[in-house]
Amino acid sequence: MSTPDLWDGLRNGPLPGDDSAYVLPAGEAPRIDSLNLLFSVLARKRDTAGAFSLLEMAGARGAMAPAHSHGDEAEAFYLLEGRMDVHVAELSRSAAPGDFVYIPKATRHAFEITSASAKFLCLIVPGGFEDYFLELGALTDDTFPREPHEFAIAAADLRADVAARHSWRREPDYVRRAGSPGRPFRSPESPRTPDGSAGRRPTLHVPQEPTEETAHDGRGIDVE
Repeated sequence: MSTPDLWDGLRNGPLPGDDSAYVLPAGEAPRIDSLNLLFSVLARKRDTAGAFSLLEMAGARGAMAPAHSHGDEAEAFYLLEGRMDVHVAELSRSAAPGDFVYIPKATRHAFEITSASAKFLCLIVPGGFEDYFLELGALTDDTFPREPHEFAIAAADLRADVAARHSWRREPDYVRRAGSPGRPFRSPESPRTPDGSAGRRPTLHVPQEPTEETAHDGRGIDVE
């Protein structure tokens, strides 16, 4: 069955299917159960004249995407809840709510959820890669992602035809040096929250070139 046929059930659903203005009420996004993750589809290629797709992705601890790249799209992640290890090109970090990750087109990347659960936005430019997730999964009424004991074998490793059709390419895995957790995205500063109490605002850590003093401080991470 082709991907357009799989979307046919949504022709009269909450998404317009053309480049029309729309408002998607909370909880009404179509959902896909795929690759041990729950995808809430906020915008598809066909809803934005191909400009972009926007998904909300949720998963339990251990849900992950192995090192891979796809040649046609750039991606961006914005973490809403939980924690996840993110690897992009030669960067490896532990991301927290509020952190933003940009993945240029054809760039090796991977992620793994490390908290009990996590939720993040995934922006895809140009749109269309949502079809990959649907081809490897199915539309669902579930509102919660799979628990770890329900995890299935990653379908991406079993459907080379789907991967090739969407320019999804498996890449060499990232290798973490034992005992080296990597520098987190979170900033050490603790700004005041609106109510005046001390808090921590997640900010993107901009990596600096290692110096002689920091090159062997145990915080680094090896990638191959």
